[in-house]
Amino acid sequence: MSSDSGLEKRLLVLMGARLALSLVSLGIAVALEAAGWSYSPSEWRGFYGTVIFAFVATIGYGLILRRVRRVKRFVVLNIATDIAIVSALVHLSGGSDSPFAFLYVVIGVYGAILLERKGALACAVAGALVYGGVILAGQQELLPQHVIGPRDPAPVLLSLWVVNAAGVVLVAWLASLLSAELRRAGEALEQRTSDLSRLQTLHERTVESLKSGLLTVDLDGRITSFNSEAERITSQDRASVLGTDVEAILPGLRDQLVADFDGAAVGSSSTRGRMAYRGKDDILRYLGIGTYVLQDGEVGGAGGHVVIFQDVTDVVEMEANLRQSERLAAIGELSASIAHEIRNPLAAISGSIEMLQRGRTGSTESADSEHLM
Repeated sequence: MSSDSGLEKRLLVLMGARLALSLVSLGIAVALEAAGWSYSPSEWRGFYGTVIFAFVATIGYGLILRRVRRVKRFVVLNIATDIAIVSALVHLSGGSDSPFAFLYVVIGVYGAILLERKGALACAVAGALVYGGVILAGQQELLPQHVIGPRDPAPVLLSLWVVNAAGVVLVAWLASLLSAELRRAGEALEQRTSDLSRLQTLHERTVESLKSGLLTVDLDGRITSFNSEAERITSQDRASVLGTDVEAILPGLRDQLVADFDGAAVGSSSTRGRMAYRGKDDILRYLGIGTYVLQDGEVGGAGGHVVIFQDVTDVVEMEANLRQSERLAAIGELSASIAHEIRNPLAAISGSIEMLQRGRTGSTESADSEHLM
């Protein structure tokens, strides 16, 4: 989130605060009128006109906020408007005796929220100076002002202004410190949230990119996660298997691969094996499965299991074909050996017969032919 976007949101809060303060001012005015404060009609008109102007200014600023490019300048304009509104209320309600003088402190506070420390202090000083100008104008009768009782002497007014101005500036300074600290904490939290979101996205993409089925189960054997490849291999929908006992999805897994699935010890870190599986399509498949103990980070024990599996049907068929080929090769080797053992005496017999055949060509049989016969 950009700084201007965050500033816009805080400015919206300021506008809401202005509306709330306008309502408070209106309530105070009604209370003062009910209490019998003797304002002239022109003073009441000025007072209510100021409150109405605050409403109108808030609505107008809210309508043009989205079109503003230089947000900080617009913030300064809003604060200047608020100082003018508060000064008018203070002037119309008695100057130094006005019940609305505390609003200068409020302006200093949200000036600290909207701006940096220097801007907040500048707003507080501006408000204090304008407040001093209102008091001075009333003292010197430069502007018509409703006064209850005799006017305070100048030293008293000066002391009152110094105390109020110091309070406004001090509150603005403290608020700026707190606002800066909250802003840093918010930025740090936003960074951590962003890092966590990226890490979660990376984790999800990694799990979904695996070419192996992956599921996790808790200590009760109920499935807590199920990736896309697991859906493809088992022909099961993720939403339907979450929370289901793993035996309902992979029958025999509990008995074949996990000796004590309900309370697996941390020492039994992994188990590997192969199992037959028949899915919804009633086709017999073979799955190569590995199970691993899922560590519980909080207590350091087993928090469940991670099960990784692949369809190894083709591998099983290749192994079967290889074993068949090995058997055929062994039979062929044995046949060749037997043929060799048979061929050797047959060759001797064949040679002997040939020699006998040659020996019989004469009228009398030689001694060799006789011996061979």
